[in-house]
Amino acid sequence: MTDLIAAIQAIAEKKEFYGELPNANAQATTIAENCGDLSGMQLHVENGRIANIGYVNYGCGYSMAAHTLVCTLANGRSLAQARAIKAQQVADSAGGFPDHKFHYCEKAVGLLNKTIDFYEAQAGNGQLDKAAFDANREVKCGWKD
Repeated sequence: MTDLIAAIQAIAEKKEFYGELPNANAQATTIAENCGDLSGMQLHVENGRIANIGYVNYGCGYSMAAHTLVCTLANGRSLAQARAIKAQQVADSAGGFPDHKFHYCEKAVGLLNKTIDFYEAQAGNGQLDKAAFDANREVKCGWKD
């Protein structure tokens, strides 16, 4: 288990895909009910594919690692392929997740799907210019603190 924790910690500390995207055209935020972790994800979608993806997370290392892994799995994929990503795939890509921390994989996959939902709703309205986190978002903490 110690090797697994060290592997997850290394993923979290690398912070790959961490940060806001300047050219995002989809965004979503969420807060985990069980622990209060705040997360946001942004996509830049071109021709039905995720051309770039980023996240911001105010949570523990397990949460950061899960979001990094979701971004790794989704980047470059079509929206349909990204929607097909499952929490178990996220955990497996790290070599596993402790059972009591698996919910972070589920939350990260849920946020990806919520962000794709945003993109698809905006595409239907012809409003894909830019999506940015702002001071009036539904979750009132953290992005610029």
